[in-house]
Amino acid sequence: MTPVMWGLVGAVAFGAGDFVARIVGRELGALVVTTGMLVVGTLAFWSWILVAGLPIVFDPNSFALLVPAGILIMVGSLLFYAALSRGPVSVVAPLSGTFPIWVIIIGLFLGIVPSIEQFVAMAVVMVGVAMVTAFSDPQGDDMVGSGGIGPTVLMTVAVTMIFGAVIYLARDASVVVGEVQATAWMRAISLVAMVLFLALRRAPLRAVPKWWPALIVVGVCDTGAFFALLVGSRAEGAPLAAVAMSAYAVITVVLARIFLKENVPVRQWTGIVVVVVGVASLAYFS
Repeated sequence: MTPVMWGLVGAVAFGAGDFVARIVGRELGALVVTTGMLVVGTLAFWSWILVAGLPIVFDPNSFALLVPAGILIMVGSLLFYAALSRGPVSVVAPLSGTFPIWVIIIGLFLGIVPSIEQFVAMAVVMVGVAMVTAFSDPQGDDMVGSGGIGPTVLMTVAVTMIFGAVIYLARDASVVVGEVQATAWMRAISLVAMVLFLALRRAPLRAVPKWWPALIVVGVCDTGAFFALLVGSRAEGAPLAAVAMSAYAVITVVLARIFLKENVPVRQWTGIVVVVVGVASLAYFS
């Protein structure tokens, strides 16, 4: 499959997982969601490695990339789920979908230059994401927490910067250790970092069995999405896969509208249409 198709696979998985994470996050908190996601992701990928008999590569140069990537994933995931829990989803999801901007900027510094058609299509996607964010109109319990929407926006912007950097760290490490193994190592490192963070904060987790299936869904979707993005980012595919994956914001917003009854104005739907057109154009020119 092309980088764009891998990005779209990641978009579906990430969009669905984020929707479930929003529901669980308001019930149990971002700490529980992040920890559950990392536990599920770690178990899933290490089980895959053991069952498939994949080689486990220990490479110092790769681990110099995997360790910071794993720590950044933990921090970024915690901030993202905290922002989702605060809401509104119709702001957090589209705004987080702007992370490809950082992927493109970093890629340009690395000499990855898209064609004119691809660049225009990516610009259309980003304009659409910006429209979805700017035209949001939260009402009622779409948003919780003090400080208004400011803290939510700041946390989400920080997440976009973190994930933009992680993609290249993970991509370069996976060249040596493999995509599956790189994802497994990063999930394990993220989980260790999360456990240390919880120990330092002495923060107890609310283990509510009825929410375990939902946490498993979040973990599988999030880890699967990242794996798809990593595969799509091979060679010079990172900007294309990342922009295609930004379409997950549309999926999350639509689900929030249907099931959570969040307010999504007509102008915001216009932005959603622009994102779809941009992603379709990107797929055509790739």
